[in-house]
Amino acid sequence: MINLKIINILFILNLCFSTIPINFNQFKYVKEEINSIDLRIIDESSCYFPHYSPYSNDKNEGFSLIPIFGMRVSQTGFQLDSLNINNTLSWISPGISINYYKPIINPIFPILIYGWSNFYKHSMYGVDYSSTSNRFFNNPDYYMGYYSKSQWETDPLNNGIDFDENIFGLLIQSSFFDFKVGNYSPRIGPFLSSNLAFSGQYPAFSNINLKFYFKNITYNFIIGDLESKILMDSSDKDSFFKPRTVYYHRLDYYNGGIEDESNLRVGIYELLISGDQTKQLSYLNPFSFFWSAQHASGDKDNLLMGMDFEYLLNTCRLYGAFIMDEWSPTKTFTRDNHNWFGYQFGVTKILNTYGIDSSFKFEYTVTSPNLYTHDLMRNLPYHHNYPLGYWNAGNATNFSFYFHSILNENIILYFHYSKDAKGESKYNMTNIINTNLWLKTLYRFGIDYAIQKDLDLGINYNFIISSAIYENNFSGFDILIKYNIDY
Repeated sequence: MINLKIINILFILNLCFSTIPINFNQFKYVKEEINSIDLRIIDESSCYFPHYSPYSNDKNEGFSLIPIFGMRVSQTGFQLDSLNINNTLSWISPGISINYYKPIINPIFPILIYGWSNFYKHSMYGVDYSSTSNRFFNNPDYYMGYYSKSQWETDPLNNGIDFDENIFGLLIQSSFFDFKVGNYSPRIGPFLSSNLAFSGQYPAFSNINLKFYFKNITYNFIIGDLESKILMDSSDKDSFFKPRTVYYHRLDYYNGGIEDESNLRVGIYELLISGDQTKQLSYLNPFSFFWSAQHASGDKDNLLMGMDFEYLLNTCRLYGAFIMDEWSPTKTFTRDNHNWFGYQFGVTKILNTYGIDSSFKFEYTVTSPNLYTHDLMRNLPYHHNYPLGYWNAGNATNFSFYFHSILNENIILYFHYSKDAKGESKYNMTNIINTNLWLKTLYRFGIDYAIQKDLDLGINYNFIISSAIYENNFSGFDILIKYNIDY
């Protein structure tokens, strides 16, 4: 039996310390977006996650040890697997969070040090391990890496799966640079539904992130290790997977300065996947162009380039994104072209009625069939078989509408409509968008209630239409109780 004194001590510690947000939470994102539009100032948190703000005043110096717990029940099976979609699944997530916060204040070089480690032990019951193959591949809300059969030997707990995750990192921050090293899921881009380069909708990977701040410009560099699922020796079942590396760098321009009132941000980036077993020094130079460097190394790696922007206009936020995998200028205007592109457009409108803040958000995405593919499997921009970029990969379209109404500091009412379409995606196929594999439409109504700090109760009702994936339309409630869990 767990000692009640230990629980009380951990709860008191939680009241004294705060944590950096590790898992993306749409309600916190919406609140920050509404505040950004209301102030007419671009907030970095609308494009970067995890983002640590040095201006928060609720942090105490030292260590904290915080319990984590989540209990979730879904009548639609969390859309985990098409074979089990009509099952009611229970999801239990106990864990622990360790945090360290240390500001070093001096007039010459003030810095702060922040370390974190969150461990989650997930157990999901009501799903047959032998038939679980999709693993949320048709649902952008959740993901998992390695999983195993439930260790319980008796019914009903033996009918389930176990998986765990450890999100950790160390941040060193000064007035002109951030240095992060850790294991987490970077989310970079202005979209709530998904982003084209780093969507964050995949398991965590180990990475080093270096970011520099100048007057109007930020420079961001990431290098990380990816799981390939490709065996070093396909004939040996105990063979290790081939190591792969992701390199990413980008420049962001703010028209009013980083610390001043900017209503426009424009970012450009290069993303490169290399299946080479050694790190490429040419990609580590912050002044190099990946496009040229990969040509010089034999054009054997996978390079994607892109841009995104956001602009605040009155009570609206306008934003968009573009990514390019390959481009054949001579075939630009032909029907069967060689332009492997992805596009996104979005707009958010805020409204204040009787003191209640609400936001209306529209997002649209389209990706070409060859996007996120490559002639060498080792260079695919995937991690644990999840795309690093747009969650539905290539040959896909999406239209999303979000409505959030913040009734008070603790209660949010929301509605989410999305229509996703998917077609076949593979290297060098006919580059005509044809989303004939499946179509899914989602209607979600819900409420999120913050009972107290870091303790949330969420209830939503889902109606899902997709005969191609799930054979029949279905609906049901999700009930979530989360303590120190953001997703």
